[in-house]
Amino acid sequence: MGGAGLAARRLNAGLCAAGVDSEFYALSHVSYLPQAHEFELQRTFPLKVSGGVTALIANRVSRSSLVTPSSISSLGIDFFHTKAVGNGVIFHIHNWFNLLSHSDFALLSKKFRIVTTLHDQRLFTGGCHYSLECNNFEKFCNNCPQLPRVIGNLPSNVFRDELDLSEISYISPSKWLKSLAENSYLLRNSNGVVIPNSFFGYGTPERGGSEVAGQIRVGFAAMDPDSWIKGGDLVKALTSDTNLSKNFSYFFLSDYESHEDFWSQIDVLVAPSRADNSPNVIHEAKLWGIPVVTSNVGGIPEILTNNFDSALDVDVLNPANIAHEVLKVFEATRNSSKRTAVAFQHRLFLETSIPSHVQFYESFLR
Repeated sequence: MGGAGLAARRLNAGLCAAGVDSEFYALSHVSYLPQAHEFELQRTFPLKVSGGVTALIANRVSRSSLVTPSSISSLGIDFFHTKAVGNGVIFHIHNWFNLLSHSDFALLSKKFRIVTTLHDQRLFTGGCHYSLECNNFEKFCNNCPQLPRVIGNLPSNVFRDELDLSEISYISPSKWLKSLAENSYLLRNSNGVVIPNSFFGYGTPERGGSEVAGQIRVGFAAMDPDSWIKGGDLVKALTSDTNLSKNFSYFFLSDYESHEDFWSQIDVLVAPSRADNSPNVIHEAKLWGIPVVTSNVGGIPEILTNNFDSALDVDVLNPANIAHEVLKVFEATRNSSKRTAVAFQHRLFLETSIPSHVQFYESFLR
């Protein structure tokens, strides 16, 4: 249901359209898999329960919702054997938490061609989605500063001496994340490449919607508005400030059944993430020619446009500064032709995704 799943679905649809024999499997309800070549992965009842317990424990023990120190393997190796028919099969894994463990990743890479897309840092850390200022993953995760002391050493289990992920090939949507993977203990010897997420099939019709007299229409699109890492507290503070209400009207993606209805209604997107890789919502905004006010963390600066978007340092990411930047970018981007040009250039950039994926697959199938 998150960004990784959405990126995987779009990639599958684009590969199918390009003539690639591609199938998409997910731990999800069948009702969420309506497209062609999409299938639900079946799990036994004990595995469903153990996966839920693992996720619950991870949420309870992590101080800042950044660490999930254990991942069970709910997908048996038999699945891979039944699908690996022929010589040209590649398993491309996206959101792997509670799908596979690190050790099973290593085991599978010795038997099958495995590609994974790094949507966060979790595969090469002791469980951190984003390590922030901690660089333990470059050597050996131990005494984790983000976990309670009683289980602080648990991430070290990921870094067992016999664990070898060198046979895994990985794709990173950002140069930033690839540079971290290259310096990590677990992926430093793996083959990696930078390719943006696919946005195949994502439509961006002409913007419309009713204007709000004298107000700038500000949109918030984070899937979890209560998440500290996504700046949920900043969104709440901004929208509850009565002094700002005369300048802004607010719109939330969660209030819309159709993404298109949301994007056509707003003038500026605010995405105050404290850690991020290459957020889908920022790409989507730019495909609509909508300027973004965000932070300069992770891979975000790589997808912004100079003199169009605005990125703040995390230490000055507060409602007053966000409001100031919203006013600034709105005034600087009122020219519709400028917005159209940015949208066109970003679409050209993202259209490289499908052919780049195909080229990467072919590079190690020869």
